Amino acid sequence: MGAVELKFQGTFNKSDYLKEFSCAYCQHYLTEQDISQSNYRLYVSDYANDLNKEEFISAYSGQKLIAYGLNFWLKAVGHLECPEEREV
Repeated sequence: MGAVELKFQGTFNKSDYLKEFSCAYCQHYLTEQDISQSNYRLYVSDYANDLNKEEFISAYSGQKLIAYGLNFWLKAVGHLECPEEREV
């Protein structure tokens, strides 16, 4: 099983987890600044690990809505632009 880059434009509820990954290219861990500036790329498993369906009633319209969720395994995180030099 391989990994593919996930083109992600959003934010995470638990973005602190991204700081646990070091970049495969420069070997530096992601920083809070990298995360806040979206200076990272995500590599996920090349298959979905779980698909779920949730039905709920909209508080706004009162209509029945359906939301689908996909769960992927995050395999690697790297910088979009690696830092030139970092203090140790």
